[in-house]
Amino acid sequence: MAERLFLISVIILTLVVSPGIITASDDYSQSWRELNQTSDKILQYVREGHYEEAHQLLDVFSDEFMTLQASGHNNLSMRDLNVITSVYEDVEGATVQASLSHNERVNAATKLRLLVDVYETSHQPLWLKTKNPVFDSLQTVKVAASTGEGNVQKKLNRFLSRYEVVRPAWSVSLQSEKYTQLESQIQFLNHLRERGASSEEFIDHLNAIELQLSTIFEEKEDEVSDPQLIWVMITIGGAIIAVLSYAGWKKYKGEREKELERKKMRRGQNR
Repeated sequence: MAERLFLISVIILTLVVSPGIITASDDYSQSWRELNQTSDKILQYVREGHYEEAHQLLDVFSDEFMTLQASGHNNLSMRDLNVITSVYEDVEGATVQASLSHNERVNAATKLRLLVDVYETSHQPLWLKTKNPVFDSLQTVKVAASTGEGNVQKKLNRFLSRYEVVRPAWSVSLQSEKYTQLESQIQFLNHLRERGASSEEFIDHLNAIELQLSTIFEEKEDEVSDPQLIWVMITIGGAIIAVLSYAGWKKYKGEREKELERKKMRRGQNR
């Protein structure tokens, strides 16, 4: 039984840490890590107003992405490729179009940053940090609509702008059904604005959107609070404890056998 336990422990440890098993995964993760770092530098350049440098760095991003595509480790769907390509082209245009405001350029670069981050850290995406800005902007729309303020449209545009920044990341990371439902809610919100819906109907729909957004953020936060890493640590820890327990048991058994042998020898000498 002890030998079997020891064998199982060794197998678990081998499967967990075997370099041969994780090499391909490491290469794939490293490629996305580099893309993520590049997208972060692009965003920093745009924030600082260095649009030309950001545009040049987009060429580096393109090369890195093409290398990933040719590596054979890529498992992107056509949907993923279309979203990434579309956002990349938006950023590329934003870095050269003088007619765009600085905020519009920053938003375009932020889209790429949040999108690429999904593929490197899918268990804890960067878009979680947009929770407060998204909800704050939504709340200002609700307050303006309920009090009859004249700047409802301006505040609604601000909320929709923040939604658009996160939307590409959501489109590839959320379950298809949930993303489709959210998109439908946003489209209907625009429909209500166009036909001049009553404040009550408008606020009711804003509440529905708020509820759906809350579900999206809370479900992802729950996933982050219970990552797979915890299970891996438990598995490794259990295997190590098993190995140490077996080693201690073997040592105890050996010492016990020696003690019994010494007692036999003493009895033989006393006869």
